[in-house]
Amino acid sequence: MRNSEHSSDRPPSQPPTEDDSNQLPDSQFDLFISYCRRNLEFIQRFYQDLQKQQRNIWIDWADIPPSVNWRAEIHRGISAADSFIAVLSPEYLASYECRVEYEAALKMNKRLIPIVCENVNPKDTPKNLADLNWIFFRPEDNWDESFAKLAEALDTDLPHVRAHTRLLLRAQEWQNHGKDESFLLRGTDLERAEQWCIEGATKQPEPNTLQLQYIDTSRRTERAQQRSLIRLQRTLLGTMTIAFVIASGLGFFAYRQYQMAAVNEIKTLGAFSEALFKENNIFDALIQSLRASRLLKQATWADAETQQKITDTALQAAYWVMESNRLEGHKDWVAGVEFSPDGQILASTSGDKTVRLWQLNGQPIATLEGHQDGVFFVSFSPNGQQLASASKDGTVRLWQRDGTPGPVLSGHKGAVNSVFFSQDGQSLWSAGEDGTIRKWSIEGKPGVILRQHPKPIYSLAPSPDGTLMASAGEDKVVRLWTINGKVLKQLKGAKDLITQVKFSPDGRTIAAVDIKGKISLWDHRTGKLLRQFFQPDPERADRPLYGLAFSPDGRILATASADKVIDLWRWQDGTFLESLKGHSDMINGVSFAPDRNQLLLASASQDTTLKLWRFDRSILSPLIGHKEPVNAVSFSSDGRKIISGSSDKTLHLWSPNGDLQQILEGHENQIYSVSVSPDGKYFASAGADSYIIIWDWNGKEKQRISTNGIIHRVQFSPNGQWIAAGDTDGRLYVWQVDGTPIAQVKTSSSRLDNLNFSPDSQLLILGTQKGEIQLWSMDRFLKKQLTPVTTFNAHNQQTIRDVAFSPDGQIIASASNDRTIKLWKRDGTFLRSLIGHQGIVLAVRFSPDGKTIASSSDDRSIKLWRLDGRLIASLNGHRSGIYGLDFSPDGQKLVSASDDKRILVWNLQNLQLDSLLDRSCSWLHDYLTTNPKALSNSDSIRDRAFCDDLSRKAVHSGQ
Repeated sequence: MRNSEHSSDRPPSQPPTEDDSNQLPDSQFDLFISYCRRNLEFIQRFYQDLQKQQRNIWIDWADIPPSVNWRAEIHRGISAADSFIAVLSPEYLASYECRVEYEAALKMNKRLIPIVCENVNPKDTPKNLADLNWIFFRPEDNWDESFAKLAEALDTDLPHVRAHTRLLLRAQEWQNHGKDESFLLRGTDLERAEQWCIEGATKQPEPNTLQLQYIDTSRRTERAQQRSLIRLQRTLLGTMTIAFVIASGLGFFAYRQYQMAAVNEIKTLGAFSEALFKENNIFDALIQSLRASRLLKQATWADAETQQKITDTALQAAYWVMESNRLEGHKDWVAGVEFSPDGQILASTSGDKTVRLWQLNGQPIATLEGHQDGVFFVSFSPNGQQLASASKDGTVRLWQRDGTPGPVLSGHKGAVNSVFFSQDGQSLWSAGEDGTIRKWSIEGKPGVILRQHPKPIYSLAPSPDGTLMASAGEDKVVRLWTINGKVLKQLKGAKDLITQVKFSPDGRTIAAVDIKGKISLWDHRTGKLLRQFFQPDPERADRPLYGLAFSPDGRILATASADKVIDLWRWQDGTFLESLKGHSDMINGVSFAPDRNQLLLASASQDTTLKLWRFDRSILSPLIGHKEPVNAVSFSSDGRKIISGSSDKTLHLWSPNGDLQQILEGHENQIYSVSVSPDGKYFASAGADSYIIIWDWNGKEKQRISTNGIIHRVQFSPNGQWIAAGDTDGRLYVWQVDGTPIAQVKTSSSRLDNLNFSPDSQLLILGTQKGEIQLWSMDRFLKKQLTPVTTFNAHNQQTIRDVAFSPDGQIIASASNDRTIKLWKRDGTFLRSLIGHQGIVLAVRFSPDGKTIASSSDDRSIKLWRLDGRLIASLNGHRSGIYGLDFSPDGQKLVSASDDKRILVWNLQNLQLDSLLDRSCSWLHDYLTTNPKALSNSDSIRDRAFCDDLSRKAVHSGQ
């Protein structure tokens, strides 16, 4: 709404939060208009036409009184509006204040309606706005038609939207009053809120986490009161006659209410977990899913739909969680974190002037006090028996591992930002705000002083072998030194203040991060700048980076950002892997534990906490490396490799644990299909360049077959004798495996996106654009009889996206634009429909044992089904449509490929609720047993008791 030319009127600050003010608006508004002042002429006309429709509008005409907290006032306006209209223009996208408003609306899950008054590039637009349907009000557009579309958007699901606003305002009121119980929902209000939450699960806007927390707390409070009422009634019933009990029905009604309330609470907890998951707060989502599952185990009367939903919620949290514990105890920002060389202890530094030592399970060991100001950095000696801490008070302090204080090293003329021990443990080096690097003996005697940096030094790091050190800071240059203090090289290329520098584990590469979000890598031997890269999300690309760490195996680089996110990179080629989210303020430092076999990362944040992150790829492995959507994926016949094909024109060979083994180039355009030969020796790829290429697993091209069109599907026959393909002009091709043509026929379909062989290789099945399934006989092909043997209407004129045979060849599955999977007998007899996807079903596969069907959709989910049509599980986590699916040969894993450029390998062995509960309890054990908040929270205490009981039962049963 404001742009940069007004920034001097109101000082920049953090975006508004939900507790900026204890006041709430007196009434709701139909809409909030977020705009840039440079588009004022458009806004005036737009506003006048909205007023003619008698819309109640919140808009800032720059008339908020100077005495008012203007950010809080705008926040209240957004809270009270049913819809948030973003008036897009190049100026709007460039405006910081407009971004603040949009992000506030996004956090509240407001209904977002983007309108365009001037052309903008979708790539420059925040993703959550870019993905929505835009309404165009440009000079060349028909104003009346656009306004009619806007009115329709504003009035869609209006009762649901207004209920969202009312509930949000009440939840904020509860929060602003310290979560006082007197502001909770009760009785009919609570029942309506729960029903809104349940019925609105598929509507927009969805509940946000504050609303769900409000409903959940209200239900738990009322349920506790209901328990008390039941206990009282039981006491009273003990004094009444049986006849009176039967006549009055006392107790039953209250118990029935209790049962209904219990199920509603379970559903609300499930929705709460789902909302947290969507916000990437996976750890809290796991806690809420455990809570819901615990209650579900007690509520034996819960319906099947509720049981399935909670199982799915628990499953997605279990698949995606990486945060494993929260270490809380510091009273101010946490700046540094470091593991001891043996990996048994964690040390952290803070603005509260202390260094704290922790066990890896989160149990506090000691608090080291003595510094007179905030502590920035801590380092262990090579034998792990001593620590050195660097502080803003200008000193370095030495400590024994048990917390006993040692010498105080004074000499710096300002804050000390970094310190490390020499390889022999007999000396230390420190660097600070005064631009000097100083050497000290272990007894605290000062040594050489290095003065090459003209400005403050923020980071000093030793090489793994202890023979070199690198320094960097405000002068934007990394200096490479011998451990004796001789300058070897100046590494240039960084354009901004460098916040931290580190050597790679093999010592060959030096990495640095800077205040503008850039990561720079140099070869330390030559001084050559190897590469520089940014966060690929343009909204995050320039956020300051304050920390970095290499994993001990050298495969991953972690960076800590001011926008509360840890990013993981395959640093050798600059590939962004994933983000870790969970901190509520900027992250100041990251450190990996030294164990190469079980990666553990610690992070330190301005939010006063430390977090531990475990890299457990046993149940989910992301394969990251393609630069464009991944269209096809397949396991090798032995399950030890995965082949993927992408719109980036490349094939990638992977190990199932995520290692990229090889990149194959040969196609000149997008790749749409891959197929592995039944003997496992070769695989075929095909795509938009009209070629089918046969490869061996060493990446060598063995054969190239030319076609007349864009190939969307290629398939080897199970007997290994033939290859079939379909193109976008509806042509079906069949060859001998050596490339000799057998047949080419124009089918009745306008394009062929799918086909498959029967297990006995005698039939080819394909689905058409008209919703028909056709069966073609290989015997007839060989006799040049080019007509299908069977055709039947399967999806009522809706395009069929994929078809598959069951392993025994008796059942056909078809996936369609109509959002269903249908099962058929081989003769075309309809069996049943599998209904559950919210979008087009793009792929369908049978498991090798034929007992499970997997389907994927543009609703970004994968669903697993039993043959009788019952849903087993929903697998969530892809961010776009999923086009590729394949089971591993043993059926224990499923690989998926998506438009989001990612491949995911899912372990399918623990899909039942009991298994998920075991895993959740194991994952949360340290948190539930050491975190001070968990130890004092009544729900966490119940969770811990529940998990302990599960563990005891497992021991008694011999598991």
